[in-house]
Amino acid sequence: MTAPLPPTDLDSREPLLLEIPSGATLHRFYTAAYDPIFFDKSKLGRFNSPDGSFGVLSTAGNTAGAFAETFLRTPGRTLIDIDFMRRKAYVRLTVTRTLKLIRLAQDRRPWHMLDLAL
Repeated sequence: MTAPLPPTDLDSREPLLLEIPSGATLHRFYTAAYDPIFFDKSKLGRFNSPDGSFGVLSTAGNTAGAFAETFLRTPGRTLIDIDFMRRKAYVRLTVTRTLKLIRLAQDRRPWHMLDLAL
């Protein structure tokens, strides 16, 4: 299955911006074999670069969001594989300078029709 192409007028749209201030806490469940701050350059993740030209580090503003992003990726799943859980670790990261990001969703609606399916 291939991902849908972005809207043809995406380059003319104004992105929704998000600022995370210095001192804020971000939450992350990560693969324990890697450092907590690891930018994945594989082509496997749904937000990863198709050509591997940049890395992605997923975090959330709260523990529940980080848990959902890591463990609840399959809709309808009611069990989590214990071996998968054992490979994971949890960390709280403190932002050391203000981050300016593009918000990909707001109020659970994807920004400008982008596919954000978990």
